Amino acid sequence: MPNVQSAVDSALEFLFPGLVAQKNEEARQAREAAERAHAQQIAEEKAKAEEAARRAEEQRRANQFDRGSCPADAKICVDLDGRRTWLQEGGDVSYISPSMSAGMVGEETPRGTFHVNRKVKDEISREFNNAPMPYSIYFTNNGHAFHLDNTNVDSNGCVHLPYDAAVRYWNDVQIGDKVYIY
Repeated sequence: MPNVQSAVDSALEFLFPGLVAQKNEEARQAREAAERAHAQQIAEEKAKAEEAARRAEEQRRANQFDRGSCPADAKICVDLDGRRTWLQEGGDVSYISPSMSAGMVGEETPRGTFHVNRKVKDEISREFNNAPMPYSIYFTNNGHAFHLDNTNVDSNGCVHLPYDAAVRYWNDVQIGDKVYIY
């Protein structure tokens, strides 16, 4: 194939001098523009997450964080209506995720009391076209998990976490820990 590509490029260069270089340059510029746009999107999401984390930490330090109906013995709490999740140690809030998303209409994240039953660091979802689900922490036997994913997009029942939160949950949560979702 490389010989065919080279022959085609040579023929084009003979017939249209400079066209191959021009097209290669246009492709390079398009790639760079896409990379810049992606980097800007990531920077904006990171700034938004950092601001949310800062506000949540201020609330936690001021003992003003509303734990809702989450019991003191739960390790992970999720307030679906408030679109927030946090970790606890003995009833004290130890970490607040800067953002999260949950199940979309028709694929809602289940409410109730659960226990972590499995952790898979490099999980993929066969049900959803081998979609990556890094740092998966399963809390049902029906595939519901906390995992790294875009928190601007609702899930098919899982709880999406941004990178830092997914890693923190992965490191802090153990199999058997109580999960309370309301």
